Amino acid sequence: MKQNQYLFLLFALIVLTGCGGTQKKLTEYVNPFLGTATLWEPEDLGYTRKIKSRTWGAETYPGATLPNAMVQLSPVTQFRSGAGYQYEDTVIYGFSHTAKGHWNLLHVPMLPVVGTIAPGNYCSGFSHEKESAHPGITKFIWNAIK
Repeated sequence: MKQNQYLFLLFALIVLTGCGGTQKKLTEYVNPFLGTATLWEPEDLGYTRKIKSRTWGAETYPGATLPNAMVQLSPVTQFRSGAGYQYEDTVIYGFSHTAKGHWNLLHVPMLPVVGTIAPGNYCSGFSHEKESAHPGITKFIWNAIK
């Protein structure tokens, strides 16, 4: 009987000491920029392109969102892309509040500006050096509209 008690205590001690370690948050392993770049290289595509045309890729966006959320704030860098954002772009047209930046789906991007702008020049340059994204937050610092 005492042997069973000792075995139970030993088992409980092993279990409890294993539970006390600090764990990393799973969000530290998330890279919101995965899937935002177009695939160009044959090694990445799995085939050799015959003509110079847009290939598969860039169908996700790095914007801050929650699962099944109504608001999905994300930068719009290109309207022809399925996601509205492509990593290789260097200009930003605005921020879409409902995810994908398609004009045909009536997603209207917004870009805060100060001063007057020309109708044909409503984009702003940005650098990936001043861009960051983590689960729940996306940061951009862009150049002034000229």
